[in-house]
Amino acid sequence: MAKLSVSKGVNQSETFILNSDLISIGRSVENNIVLQDISVSRHHAEIRKSESGYLLVDLSSLNGSYVNGKRIKEKILENGDEIKIGATLLSFTEEDSIVLKECGFSESGTVVKPISDVRREQACLFPTELVPSSDIAKISRKPSQRLFILYQIANVLNSATNLSELLNRIMDMVFKVVHAERGFLFLLDKDGSLIPKVVRQPFKVGEGSIPVSHSICNRVIKEKVSILTSDALFDPRFKSEDSIHRFSIRSALCVPLWREDEVIGLIYVDNSTTRNRFTEEDMNLLTAVANQSAIAIERERLNQKIVEKAKLIDNLEKYHSPQVIDMILKDMDRNVGTRTGSLLTAKEIEATILFSDIENFSGIAEKLKPVQVSDLLNRYFTIMTEIIFHFEGTLNKYLGDGILAVFGAPFPKKDDADRAVRAALKMRSELLKTEELNFNTRIGLNTGLVVAGNIGSEQRMEYTVLGDIVNTASRIETMAEPNQILISETTYKKLKGNFRVELLGERSVRGKEKSVVLYEIIDEVD
Repeated sequence: MAKLSVSKGVNQSETFILNSDLISIGRSVENNIVLQDISVSRHHAEIRKSESGYLLVDLSSLNGSYVNGKRIKEKILENGDEIKIGATLLSFTEEDSIVLKECGFSESGTVVKPISDVRREQACLFPTELVPSSDIAKISRKPSQRLFILYQIANVLNSATNLSELLNRIMDMVFKVVHAERGFLFLLDKDGSLIPKVVRQPFKVGEGSIPVSHSICNRVIKEKVSILTSDALFDPRFKSEDSIHRFSIRSALCVPLWREDEVIGLIYVDNSTTRNRFTEEDMNLLTAVANQSAIAIERERLNQKIVEKAKLIDNLEKYHSPQVIDMILKDMDRNVGTRTGSLLTAKEIEATILFSDIENFSGIAEKLKPVQVSDLLNRYFTIMTEIIFHFEGTLNKYLGDGILAVFGAPFPKKDDADRAVRAALKMRSELLKTEELNFNTRIGLNTGLVVAGNIGSEQRMEYTVLGDIVNTASRIETMAEPNQILISETTYKKLKGNFRVELLGERSVRGKEKSVVLYEIIDEVD
């Protein structure tokens, strides 16, 4: 078994099993290994399995791939190699086999067994050949053969591609190793409620009714034990429970799904017709299966979180600079459990709004083919967006050929107005010296209180800014001459004296009763 363990970086402490002939690594969610690191390329590297070993191949990434401190194009990995991809450090290990001390299972007839006792009894034995999963139930239950079963189950669990498939495969394996009529897999919700995820029963017992002993389930969770009852109808601990009689539960077996010392759910199986159907041997084996299953469940949950976070980063990259993204992610880590963290939650904040628009773009577009218009805008937006991000602004949206940018949201700074004006000057200068963009723009800026944050429905959320300050900024932009930068008086008062500014006086604004005082930004003071 070969694996990569993250020793440093955003994914620190994660382990990735190399269980495929081709493993892709990068920031995009399309990769097998997703690294939430903005210094990692979307498709950064690959690990290819061959007869010679595991070959690490760099995919012409921007920041390169390193093995033991040396930049490589490709290299066969050796046990213990340290790989650096972006700011992430990974250790490569390959083990041909692992044989741990085999521990005997208690034959004392105990029917309630603490997790701590089961943990001491478990080991992993890796045989040289795989046995088809259909033959698992035929294997006798000697200790070494029992551990052989666990190895087969581990291989099945590692091949699941999502949580739903994983949970169903777990129950498939449960029914192979114990003879049960009914089986249920529950996961614990945040509030401690048991949520049925997989239900296996030969007949329906009523809408919303789950035929399990709640007394047994509650005890398993509360005391962190595995419980076997040979005949629940006569067991003094459970015989008074209504569900035992209502569902004719006889032999029942319930084991916890646990991660370290935390119970995350349970597996419950029972029979209604045969006494003494389950044995302590069944309990030991099912408890071990549950242990493996819990590890696989937590790994898949973590993978889902990684994919969700990578999708979030992909979305944030469209609107925010790397510095702002880093602050948003740190804020979300501090506010675990909230949907967006505090920075992206809609709230009133002071910001400087920048509107930019291409003069007479309709006339320009009339002379071009649609694909030429698309190429022209893509080139223009790429240059302008890079400038906005450079000055730590937020790209709110593209409005046809226009741009709406925000400085001060989601993270306000004392020099928001200065950075917004510097961005406007840079946008103008870059446009004037870019030959293929032979057109003019108008830019308007306004500063004040806006509502900024994620706004929308459950189906679609969008980070945006709202308020009269935004509308006024748009009106100011329309009053600008070609290649002119106009700012409001509120923006002017926020500046630190770093620019040559000319007072233009009061101007009436369409849609507003009061006129506004406008200033023109000439250039930056040396």
